[in-house]
Amino acid sequence: MPDQEPIKHVVVLMMENRSFDHLIGSCPKIVAKGGALNGVNSYDGADYKQEPGAARRVAQDPGHDTVDVLKQLGGKDDVPAMGGFVRDYAGFHPGISAAELHEVMRYHDHGTLPALHALAENFLVCDRWFASVPGPTWVNRLFALSGTSLGRVKMPNGIMNLNLHWYDQTTVFDRLNEANKKWKVYYGDTPLSFLFVHQWSPENAIRHHHMQAFYQDAAPGNEDKFPDFAFIEPAYMEPGANDAHPPHDIVDCDALVGKVYNTLRSNEALWKTTLLIVLFDEHGGFYDRV
Repeated sequence: MPDQEPIKHVVVLMMENRSFDHLIGSCPKIVAKGGALNGVNSYDGADYKQEPGAARRVAQDPGHDTVDVLKQLGGKDDVPAMGGFVRDYAGFHPGISAAELHEVMRYHDHGTLPALHALAENFLVCDRWFASVPGPTWVNRLFALSGTSLGRVKMPNGIMNLNLHWYDQTTVFDRLNEANKKWKVYYGDTPLSFLFVHQWSPENAIRHHHMQAFYQDAAPGNEDKFPDFAFIEPAYMEPGANDAHPPHDIVDCDALVGKVYNTLRSNEALWKTTLLIVLFDEHGGFYDRV
């Protein structure tokens, strides 16, 4: 068997709250395999079909708590599977206009997200990789890094309902420590990995670095500084948010994806031994056919 390039570094860039069809369903490679985007939701006597022209900023954030996602997925109460997105959006935002209801069914035309669409066309796409929990960001990020949210399915909902809990489970970072692997968390503003109690220890806390450190560590000649495992957290808050969470600008998210890719690609030695994984923690209430 011929030798293969060894994977020495894994980089995980986890963005927020967008669905597969919504982001990359229009890419020719995806269309060739899965067919045209022809999903439909019916609500209040009208049909809402999948259509291009998704907004850069979605002012009315779709619901994505567990109670909303279960309604969106449908499959009961006379709502067909994947048939409840528009219905839930209308209930989540009473008084929303019919024109605005279309937004959860819209997708980004091929080429409007240059980085994501170029990567989708040229590299492996996982079209059966789903969120761990039909629910919001915190829960799915906890699952991604530890395999459990300790039975919790809620996240903060304002200062009077923080839903804070003691997350002391074993994480991927603990396993990396046990294996004597180097790891770092690079963050845009607030690292949500600090939700884990174990991350508060001095030896783990010191491994968290601002995003600027990623670009420095990945620069040619700095390969010895680059970790075996890197987890990248975008900026979650304005100004400067680039996590893709509505109403933040999806173009800023795409720019971050492109900058991370180009940084790794510009270092040939690092690129040849690195696996880059770009994913979204959950679908965020945007329609998907599957």
